[in-house]
Amino acid sequence: MHGYMYDFPATENREACGPVRMLVINRDDLNRFMAANAEVYKWFLGRLMIQLYCFENKNKILRGSAEEQYRAIVEHRPDIDNKVPLKHIASYIGITPLHLSRIRGRKK
Repeated sequence: MHGYMYDFPATENREACGPVRMLVINRDDLNRFMAANAEVYKWFLGRLMIQLYCFENKNKILRGSAEEQYRAIVEHRPDIDNKVPLKHIASYIGITPLHLSRIRGRKK
């Protein structure tokens, strides 16, 4: 979001693991649209607040050992194992899929 607002290249990529709805708009068009419409500005501000919440939540989850991180993710998203491939969960935590398999094996 920071790069979008200040016209810097993105520092990370996102990939959806399931169906999503996405809005795509040119930065200058968005700025003009927000300037002309207070409701759009409020909506965008709401999206920014959600991004901040997600960032703070991710920082909370990604503290501690890999096992603690995995448990925090599962606590937050109990259905994640059924929806997201193991390799993506492992990548999010910063470990190999094999290491995550071992952690999941200890969980049961």
